[in-house]
Amino acid sequence: MELNRFFPVRRIIDDEELRLSGWDIEMNIHYRLPLLKSWQVYPITGISHTSEKELNEITRQSRYENFWSVNTGAGMLLELGKWRPYVEYNFAWGQLNQQFVLLGIGYEIEWGWNKE
Repeated sequence: MELNRFFPVRRIIDDEELRLSGWDIEMNIHYRLPLLKSWQVYPITGISHTSEKELNEITRQSRYENFWSVNTGAGMLLELGKWRPYVEYNFAWGQLNQQFVLLGIGYEIEWGWNKE
């Protein structure tokens, strides 16, 4: 599960000054396949819900848009002990077809359970 925040940016569209922002909640499934000793690749599939806000800077009127998308893509992960840097490419098929390249770092947390 992933939560993304798109921070407000100013745009001029049709002579209107707008501030655009949004939230995106994704639920994706990954199946990691070993490539080399520490490298893994994985396909991505899932769904996402996007909520966008468009604020007119002059009139202070807001317009909201909510929609669902289907996600597909692929990623690559490097295992370095408990650290896992990764890169992903996602394509969201929906009301707005969108492409994303994501870079991140994961860390494995042990909760004290036995690993037997």
